[in-house]
Amino acid sequence: MSIFGALFSGVSGLNANAQAMGTIADNISNVNTVGYKRTETRFATLVTTPPTATFYTPGGVKTAVRSLIDRQGLLTASATNTHMGLVGQGFFLVSDISDPTSTTGTFQYTRAGQFEPDEAGNLRNAAGFYLRGWAIDEDGAITTNRSSLTATETVNIANLTGTAAATTDISLQANLQSSQAVTVTGPQDFSTPTMASADTNLTAATPALANGNTITVQSGSGTTSTFTFLAAGTPTGNQFQTLNQLSALINAVDGIAASVTGTTLTVTGDPANTLTIAGTGAANLFGAASTTTPATYTAGELAAGTETPDFERSVQIFDSKGGSHTLTFAYIKSQFANRWYTEAYIEPATETTATNGLLASGMTMFNTDGSIDLTNTSTALTDPITIPWLPDLGIDNQSITIDFGTDGGVDGLTQLDAPSALIDFDVNGAVFGQLTGVTIDDLGVVTANFDNGITRAIYKLPIATFSNANGLEARSGNTFVETDRSGSFVLQEAGVGAAGLVSSASIEASTVDLAEEFTRMIVTQQAFSAASRIITTADELLDEVVRLKR
Repeated sequence: MSIFGALFSGVSGLNANAQAMGTIADNISNVNTVGYKRTETRFATLVTTPPTATFYTPGGVKTAVRSLIDRQGLLTASATNTHMGLVGQGFFLVSDISDPTSTTGTFQYTRAGQFEPDEAGNLRNAAGFYLRGWAIDEDGAITTNRSSLTATETVNIANLTGTAAATTDISLQANLQSSQAVTVTGPQDFSTPTMASADTNLTAATPALANGNTITVQSGSGTTSTFTFLAAGTPTGNQFQTLNQLSALINAVDGIAASVTGTTLTVTGDPANTLTIAGTGAANLFGAASTTTPATYTAGELAAGTETPDFERSVQIFDSKGGSHTLTFAYIKSQFANRWYTEAYIEPATETTATNGLLASGMTMFNTDGSIDLTNTSTALTDPITIPWLPDLGIDNQSITIDFGTDGGVDGLTQLDAPSALIDFDVNGAVFGQLTGVTIDDLGVVTANFDNGITRAIYKLPIATFSNANGLEARSGNTFVETDRSGSFVLQEAGVGAAGLVSSASIEASTVDLAEEFTRMIVTQQAFSAASRIITTADELLDEVVRLKR
């Protein structure tokens, strides 16, 4: 009978709207719950197939509750760095275990990122769930087994001791003035024959050279060149006829300079070396073989303080215990164009076993445009510098690489006609420092910050994604668990694939719109009242049917 059908249809209407009122009540109750996802009740007809086309059998209504888990909530600022929200898809991985070394317990997923350290330093949200992350090793790498929940551990920010870092790299940006006066020259003047001028053929000089006589020039660095006297004709290659021609040939030898003033030949060798000039059949020109040490500068004199550098600057470096020391770079211009003698030494020298604290010395060379020539710069400077600390200090010997810039570039050490100056430098390492806090970037990297300026990445937060996030099953504490409808989880790095980005110092607000919920509440109330009228009216109709028997 359709009256009874109407009665039961009204009952289904009451049940459906009561169900809808329940979801509205939950939504309104959680309007301030961090990361809460609104739930809604959807109605569907319940149809009873009539026996004939002229006969109608009421069915009613049924409901389906749907959680809108994939909805993005509004991000609001927070004063706590460890509060986090997600921009985009995905969930934080949490568990009900706090032991960082344990892999047992219940793993769940949440958007409620109101994490704060507990008494043990483990990050826990308001519902008591612990945040999980991949540990980052000393090389900055995370586990390769990123699909396993047990490869994660509880994020702990309390077990971080103070840290120090030894200096391993120094980069320098400085200029050495190209017009700097040469204070260390060490010239060698050799007796020359009597002649009318430096362009006189040496066959006419007193004493004279004979055709085929040779002169050999050798610097202390091993560079050797031999020149042959040509009595007549046009000299080619290493042949000469005049003193000026000989000077030009000697001057072309790397590490040796020669010049003529009047009829005096001046030959200059590297001050760090000796210079030898000998002749075959030319003894009457220079006398016996001549070996002279021209140096008024020898390596180590800048460190010892017996020679005044043209330019020096010091930088602070750090040892393995975080102690600070002074490393000085000193330069003195060579009589050879585009060359500077260089020393690196520790001050005070008593901190090392090196003589006068000298760590390295050599020649810094530049190109004609003022850029550094690292190809020819002494390897004692471009190779890593080893510091032999005094054993009494109880610290490790350390190796430091010096970056003078790009070969042929002007991004490091230059020789331009401007005052010598240290423009900039960068030294890694730091003194001992205590933990001051942590920061989290948009890729989910948790970084520990120390008061000595050192930062260290300690965790990376995995973001769990699902093919159907709305199919997850809600649990108390604003968490979710995987179901058949949601599909299996995939742990991703933030910003990879479907995973969203992490927003630190912020929280994701509830997706509940109060205005919408109150509107739905009014509609649901009216629908519930209307359904109740169906029941009362059907009841009155049944009363009439009963009265028919009377």
